This record gives sequence, C-alpha cells and structure tokens, in this order.
Amino acid sequence: MLTQILLNGKPAESIALQDRGLLYGDGFFTTIRLLDGEPQLWERHQQRLLLTAQRLRFELADSRLLMQQCLQECRQLGADSAECGVRITLTRGTGGRGYQAPATSQPQRILSRMAVPAHYAEWRRQGIALQLSQQTLAIQPMLAGLKTLNRLEQVLLKQELAETDNADELIVCDSNGFVCESTASNLFWRRHNTWYTSKLDKSGIKGVVRAELLAHNSVAQGDYPLHHLQQAEQAFICNSLMGLVPVHTIMGRRLPQTADYPDQLTTRLNEGR
Repeated sequence: MLTQILLNGKPAESIALQDRGLLYGDGFFTTIRLLDGEPQLWERHQQRLLLTAQRLRFELADSRLLMQQCLQECRQLGADSAECGVRITLTRGTGGRGYQAPATSQPQRILSRMAVPAHYAEWRRQGIALQLSQQTLAIQPMLAGLKTLNRLEQVLLKQELAETDNADELIVCDSNGFVCESTASNLFWRRHNTWYTSKLDKSGIKGVVRAELLAHNSVAQGDYPLHHLQQAEQAFICNSLMGLVPVHTIMGRRLPQTADYPDQLTTRLNEGR
C-alpha cells in the first residue's frame, strides 16, 4: 500500500492529542508540487520554511539536517507518481502551559501526499473569472506573509466562494480595503507596461511562485485599492500547485488581453521545468 503520510520519517495515521499544532495552530506548512518525484522550486520552499521557523521562534536543533530530511521524504512520497503534491507541516510538538511554549520543544515533522487538483490544467488553458469577496483579511504584521497553521480566514473564504455565482476564485482585500490575494493564491496584474502585486506586509501569504517571479522580473509592490485592479489589462493568479493561471474576467468585466506573463518563466512554472 502506498504511504500517504510520514511523521518524523515514519508511516503514521495519528498525532498526539496534545500537539500544539492541533491545540493552538502552533506551526506552519508549505505545499510542494512534485514532477517525476522531484520537488519543484525546492529552494524557495526551504527558504520560506526556515524564515517562518525563525519568525515563530521555533527551536530547530539542526535546520540543515531537517531540510535534507524533508527533501528526501518528499522524493519518497512522490517516487511512483508523474505528478503529485506533498505538504510539509511542522508543529512545535507537545508541552508548555496554555499558550506559553515549552522552554525546550521537539518539533514534529509531518509530510502528506495529495493529488494535484485536476481542474488546474483546465484553468491554465482557459483562464478564470474573479469576483470580490465580501469578507476581508485581518491586519496582522506579526504573521503577514507566513503560511502558519491558522487558516480559518481561508476556510471561511472558501465557503463564500462555494456560494458565489460566476466565480472561479475570489479577490480578497484586507480590512483597510487594499487588494491582497485570492482565496488560495497570489495575484498579479498589468496596467499599461507595469506589472503589480500586493506587498503583503500586513496581511496575506507570500507564495513561493510569487517569490520566484519577483526575483526574475520588475514588478511593482504596494498597497493598491480595488479600483487599481479593476483597471487591469491582464492578470493571473499563482501558487505552487496550480502554476500560473490567466484571469479573463474581473468582477464581470472582461479583460482586454489574455495574460502575457512577465517572462519565459511561464513554461517552467506551469510545466515544472
């Protein structure tokens, strides 16, 4: 039987009831696309994991060894599949008193395998329609950009999406009214000759595909009101499993052009090269 979940490198189906990840969301994760057993954008995922561990003050006895273990286990879980996803979750483990973390912790490493949603390939070919979410993201600079285990905002957003007509995804703003992202991906748009994306220093998640695009392209980052996005000529959303997905409609307005991505990264990020 194919192993679907590894806990600290061993097949498992459960975790301690007192794990702080379960009790308090005290942990973080990243989701990786594997092609022919090889993790895509691994360096970006690794950087985000280590940055988040630092920001959340996780004790990692040997971060280099931990990353090597995660990489090996990703390859193990994806070895027999042409394409799949693997989620790496790190929790602070058990201990402490209430919210107070233990003085010495033993982080738990959970890797779980999943299928890449079949509709992503169709989205990349045909594009998607965006509507505006009525819910907003909280302003929280301490956690902005990080992919922590507290994802209740996204849970509620996905419920709203399921109840919204004529929408493949939702545009999500922060509580100040600035555009942040979609429910599970980052958002880029072009006006005239400039590409834009949200800075995400107060809300939202800084995705690994976003990081790769910013490293290789000139993209303006800032706090942009909704009307700035509504005037876009081209747009796309992106995350590590879906790649780059063009947007053809924003809030009922058909965009004048299909997304012509910033550069040749389109092929590599969408096809995994």
